[in-house]
Amino acid sequence: MQAMGRNPVQHPRRFRPMNLAAIAALIACCSVAFGQDARPQTPRAPFPYSSEEVTIPAGDGADHTLAGTLTVPEASVWGNGPHPAMVLVTGSGPQDRDETIMGHKPFAVLADYLTRRGIAVLRYDDRGVGRSTGSFADATVRGLASDARAAWSFLRDHPATDPARVGIGGHSEGGLIAPMVAADEPGVAFVVMLAGPGVPGSEVLLFQSEFLMRAGGLAEDFIAENQSIRRAIFALVHEGADDATVLGEVERLMDMELAYMKDPEARRRMAQQALPQFAGAWAREFLTIDPADALSRVAVPVLALNGTLDTQVNADQNLIPIERALAAGPCPSATVVRLKNLNHLFQPAETGMFGEYGAIETTFDEAAMGLIAGWVSSVTGVKPPVGE
Repeated sequence: MQAMGRNPVQHPRRFRPMNLAAIAALIACCSVAFGQDARPQTPRAPFPYSSEEVTIPAGDGADHTLAGTLTVPEASVWGNGPHPAMVLVTGSGPQDRDETIMGHKPFAVLADYLTRRGIAVLRYDDRGVGRSTGSFADATVRGLASDARAAWSFLRDHPATDPARVGIGGHSEGGLIAPMVAADEPGVAFVVMLAGPGVPGSEVLLFQSEFLMRAGGLAEDFIAENQSIRRAIFALVHEGADDATVLGEVERLMDMELAYMKDPEARRRMAQQALPQFAGAWAREFLTIDPADALSRVAVPVLALNGTLDTQVNADQNLIPIERALAAGPCPSATVVRLKNLNHLFQPAETGMFGEYGAIETTFDEAAMGLIAGWVSSVTGVKPPVGE
């Protein structure tokens, strides 16, 4: 894929749609190509708030630890607390606490914005990333949810925070995990879903792959056949089929997408390499978990945002089921918003394709952050700054 600009029209035989984990890995690699120079919104010291490096024991008997940064509002401005607070959960793939992507640090930018407005924020490195211990390779969706629960519990118990006003927010896969935690932890005060899925991962990926193929100018018969094979693979995963059975369909997919490779054994090897994307421990959970199961049990206020140019987690495909699931359960207040012309990272975009992410200087749209801060302040009762 080209690092910048529009994607070229690709020959059908050379096109291979990717799942969210593969895209996350590609973006991480592209970060090197774009360099790590600070973007205009990247926070720079000195900061008008305190910042604490923390170590969080993982829960559920796991032996790894999570390393993170807790930012706390300045006492001279917002009082001595305890403050409302939110933990941020990253998206798919191994992510650091800032969710660094192509030189952008969206979680650092969002944490800075919220903390300047009276809200404490905890962000942490995924297991096996940065200063966190353990292995990300073995992570599953539910395992990552356990990590998020441990981070939320740590934040709730911190002396700087008000335990009755500590919520959880997540981006992309983190937007799946946040309501999972809230559904099982009655103490969670609120949920913020940033481009979180409202349908099982299999449906997200089918929509995504079809969009990418169509954007690449591929023939309709190719798209139809490709999607048919993918549906067959996902159906097997939903049924709990073993790896050998799933592999047979993955080989069919590789035969179609890699027909230019004349050696059938080479295609078999590619199928073996691709199998974990469809039937690995993380994939089996991501593809089959229905977000509605947790959303329909969330009993606290929820804010769900998606950009209209999000090409990874489509706004219409996901926000409608999110709203429906929340309405069916005990959620007292659901605010569901489509943000015009923003992409998956909440950047102002032209096409929303992930090739643009690094070319856009804005890390996180200011109006979107203002909406998040205003909503959290409203549901938690953030007090005005001292002296106002």
